[in-house]
Amino acid sequence: IKGTRPRGSNKEEDLRNSLELINSEKDKAELLMVVDLERNDLSKVCKPDSVNVTELFKLETYATVFHLVSTVEGELKDNISAVRCIKECFPGGSITGTPKIRAMEIIEELEKVKRNFYTGSIG
Repeated sequence: IKGTRPRGSNKEEDLRNSLELINSEKDKAELLMVVDLERNDLSKVCKPDSVNVTELFKLETYATVFHLVSTVEGELKDNISAVRCIKECFPGGSITGTPKIRAMEIIEELEKVKRNFYTGSIG
C-alpha cells in the first residue's frame, strides 16, 4: 500500500478523490519503488523466477479511504519457513521507505518508541 485518499461525502467527491489517487504520478512512483523493494526482499527467500507482481496500482475502497495497492507473490524455497520469510522481509518497505536499511537506521535514531510489530504485519 502506498497512496491514500479520503472517501468523499458523496459520489462525486468519491469519484474525484479516487481518480486523483489513480492518476497521481507521485503515489504511483512511490508504490513502484516499494514493489521493487518487496520483489528484492522476497527474491532472497523464494525460489528463482517465482517472484511476480500479480497486481499493480489496484484501487481498493474502504469505509473511510481509498488505497493504491500492489501485490507481490513468490514461492518460498524448500528450506525457508513462513516465519523466516516474515523475519527476512520485516518491516515492509511501505513502512520504512527506501533505501530500506538506511531508512530503518534513521527511524531508530529519531523515534523514541520502538515500532515492534507496528503496521499490522502480523494479525
